[in-house]
Amino acid sequence: MWFRGGDTLATHPLMIRLLEVCDGDHLLKNEAKGVLVDLVSISAAHATDYLVGYGAVAQVAPGREKIVIENLCSAGLLFREEGPDGRPMLRIVDDPTLFHIRLKEEMELDRRRAKDKRNPELLIAVRVRDGDQCRWCGKTVDWRDRRSARSATYDSLNGHKESTPETLVVACHACNSKRGAGEILELRDPPTPEEVYYTATTIEFINNNQYAQDSGIHVVSRKERQAQRATQEIRTPARQKPTKHKSKSSAPKAAASDPAPTPLTSSAPVAVDGFSDPLDDAPDWVREGHIEMPPTDTADSSPAQTEVTPSQRAQESTQHLEEETAAMSRPDAAPGSMQDGPPTTMQQTIGAVTSLGYGRRRGRRRNHRRRGDRQRE
Repeated sequence: MWFRGGDTLATHPLMIRLLEVCDGDHLLKNEAKGVLVDLVSISAAHATDYLVGYGAVAQVAPGREKIVIENLCSAGLLFREEGPDGRPMLRIVDDPTLFHIRLKEEMELDRRRAKDKRNPELLIAVRVRDGDQCRWCGKTVDWRDRRSARSATYDSLNGHKESTPETLVVACHACNSKRGAGEILELRDPPTPEEVYYTATTIEFINNNQYAQDSGIHVVSRKERQAQRATQEIRTPARQKPTKHKSKSSAPKAAASDPAPTPLTSSAPVAVDGFSDPLDDAPDWVREGHIEMPPTDTADSSPAQTEVTPSQRAQESTQHLEEETAAMSRPDAAPGSMQDGPPTTMQQTIGAVTSLGYGRRRGRRRNHRRRGDRQRE
């Protein structure tokens, strides 16, 4: 409840005119000036918006109200008009260089604005969403500034009536004043969480606020958010590499745990319960007919050092037996030789020797393969 008087009150053109109306009588002029100041004070105290009744004049200038009212109205400092309830009233001149009275609507607006400024739930939500950019012109604002056009303010879209985060926006002082003067501006969309810009003042205001701490609200600068996103993009492929490496390494493990089956055509001796068939367990006739032959290098071998293989010896033995059989079957063969009829003792002997030769050859071949496999191991 206050009013402001201009510095030029004494020399204002209307005051000079008041002196002219009083025919240069300074006593009448000062009397009218004092009454006018009292009427302004009454209007400001009761929020009557520059309107006062005739009774107020009679109270401050008893017995002189008619002369004072006539002089003030003639100088253009008071105007006779009808009040809101139909009663005749006096309206004080609205000139900021003389007096400035806060209107009732302005005071109510200031009360609601002050109430909103004491509500951290509203302010934190608006500051986190809009950052430090004007929602009307997009320029950055400064919350520490109180005079320039870029000083930060909270602009209400509904006159701070039942304010919510949707009815409040961050605005610069210039745009807020334009809207207060009736200029129509276009509201911009709020910035995205990636683009919102915070100054150090706003970051400190939000992070140090008790409501924000209780609600788990924490903000960082735009540069820190960009660095965090870059770090996440780098870490994401790194977390996928072990999975890919694991899937690749599972194949060799599976192959190692499942040995390949032994081919049926392999010449290696088949082991039973972990044991092979050594030569020491073979019959005597197999061991006697086996010829130990040391391995020789084909690069160092010569025709003079070539040994007779068991197969060659068996072939020679077979040829020798066939020659003896052919000699005995001739007509001049010795008595007892076989031409027709049941086999004689000689034929049985030849058959046994032949079978023995084949058995020895099979035994030699098997043992030779075993020894070759052992040498390769």
